[in-house]
Amino acid sequence: HVLQWTGPQGGIASGASSPSPQITLPGWYVLTLTDTLNHCAGTDSVLVDQDIAPPDPSIAPPDNLDCNHPLVTLQAAATSASGQVTWAWTTSGGNLVSGEDTPTPAVNAGGWYVLTLTDPVNGCTARDSVWVFQDPDLPVVSIPPPDTLTCTLTQVLLQATIQAPGTQNVLVWSTADGIILAGGQTAVATIGAPGTYVFTLTDLATGCTTSDEVTVTADIAPPPGHIDPPMPLSCIDTLRTLEVTSPLAVSVQWSTTGGTIVSDPAAAAVQVSAPGAYRAVWTHPATGCRDSLTVMLTEDRIPPVARAGQDDRLPCVPPAYDLDGSASAGQGALAFHWSALTGQLTGSVDAAQATATAPGTFRLEVTDSANGCRHADTVVLVQDIPDGALTTLTPPGCRRAEGEVLLLGATGGTPPYAFLIDSMMHPGGASLLLPPGTWSLTVIDALGCRYDSALVMPDRQDLVLTSPDEVWVVYGDSGRIELTTNFPATAIDTVIWDPLLWLTPTADPLVWFSHATLALQHRVRVRTADGCEASALIQVLIDHDPRIYVPNVFSPADGNGINDRFFPYTKPGSVQEIRHMAIYDRWGNQVFSAAHFPPDDAAYGWDGRHQGRLMNPAVFVWVIEAVMDNGEIAVLKGDVTLH
Repeated sequence: HVLQWTGPQGGIASGASSPSPQITLPGWYVLTLTDTLNHCAGTDSVLVDQDIAPPDPSIAPPDNLDCNHPLVTLQAAATSASGQVTWAWTTSGGNLVSGEDTPTPAVNAGGWYVLTLTDPVNGCTARDSVWVFQDPDLPVVSIPPPDTLTCTLTQVLLQATIQAPGTQNVLVWSTADGIILAGGQTAVATIGAPGTYVFTLTDLATGCTTSDEVTVTADIAPPPGHIDPPMPLSCIDTLRTLEVTSPLAVSVQWSTTGGTIVSDPAAAAVQVSAPGAYRAVWTHPATGCRDSLTVMLTEDRIPPVARAGQDDRLPCVPPAYDLDGSASAGQGALAFHWSALTGQLTGSVDAAQATATAPGTFRLEVTDSANGCRHADTVVLVQDIPDGALTTLTPPGCRRAEGEVLLLGATGGTPPYAFLIDSMMHPGGASLLLPPGTWSLTVIDALGCRYDSALVMPDRQDLVLTSPDEVWVVYGDSGRIELTTNFPATAIDTVIWDPLLWLTPTADPLVWFSHATLALQHRVRVRTADGCEASALIQVLIDHDPRIYVPNVFSPADGNGINDRFFPYTKPGSVQEIRHMAIYDRWGNQVFSAAHFPPDDAAYGWDGRHQGRLMNPAVFVWVIEAVMDNGEIAVLKGDVTLH
């Protein structure tokens, strides 16, 4: 069979030959069924109705908004074909407080309010609207979102926007947890802390009050940062890096007390070269908030102590000396190195001990493994070879044919000494007799060092006495008599005077003093311990002339109060007075003159000045007339140096 639908024109959208056609218009639709075998047909029809009736809304006139009615409830009603309806309110310029999906929404602002109704059964909708009047004299306030407080932005302005018809308004800012710094009764308030701030406006003319609130936040947390504690400076690590690490991009500024920053102090990481306190301040650029930390940098630059040993002498046999630096000390294990500044080393030089084979200066450098610090010490080895023999030689005397040699020691070298004389060994201090002649002499010191020389024993000598023929003695004073011989003073045994009159001996048997008051002649005989003898005649004469002593230099310019004036000295009782004293420069000009003054008195002397001015150093000539104790006039001349 074949199906075929027919209906209003354009009513069948699709499926006219199917059991279920799609239709778009109401009306009668006829189904024709034809049997393809016998071509018989049957029909049936159906009436399709259409439900497109929309709901019917109605809105009651609302009250006006004013200070006494800040909230108005809209009243709406509706009918629909199905008896069901859904509510949807929208507004243009107004404000829905609640009930947007009910017939009675609450509003608090004037404007158009539109109600859209929908029949949930047939889907048809309808709209209605109502105008809510708001008294234009109602005040309105709002607060724009404020800035966020930071460490650099410590104050924020809150700007309230006002719509108020009256001119007599009371403006009040209030807060429970913030701080109002200024403008608490103006539209613009300055606040200094985060919190919730409420702005209230009261119209005194109408009594209307409105308010708004705003929350101010703050971003003032210190930026996180960290500095790793530095290791101490050492002799190896002379620089350390200090670094501020932070998860934020911060700016850093370093400073120090007692230390030294050798790189850019405005970098996050700096290099430092001295112990001290290092402080870093880091700042978050976005908020200006900062934090700081101080770290202490110490140092371990304590050097070890190198001890190369005491200065010593290098033996001659064998020529080797063991240098020892094991007394050196440090914090850790020590490394040693010997070097010869002068001299010579043999064997290893990188141990605590080393061997020197030539005299010189040897340097020990010690390195401490704990901190890399070094220290050096030197030791001096000398090879002190004897350079002379010390002997006392007594030649053969008048009573013996052999001379005596006393082996005292040597100059240079290291005692004790031994002496080799013609292949015979003698200890130091030994005394032996030798006949006249030349003998080989070798000095050997304690370190095997040698000095070769010769010893000459002279033939026997006769005693020769030399004395002055005349000795003058100032009357009342003494005269020195000095005898000389070809023998040492220690060999003189006896000195005999004839006559032994007015003579005084001294510690030296060949030096005597005569206090003779009359002229006389002495015979003196000198005898040595071994019997040699010699004699001489000495005439002692008496000098009765008085004595006047005049200095040859004086120094007034040095200001030490000593030898500052030029004046004559005399033997007590020999001069009555100085009759006249005159001093002349080298051109013959008189620069000083004094007359009739007592001798030995510095007050009458010359102080080196002429016409009140100290003269330059030079040689001056003086002339002195003195009245002697017997009334005679003595004239003396000479020169003196002004220094």
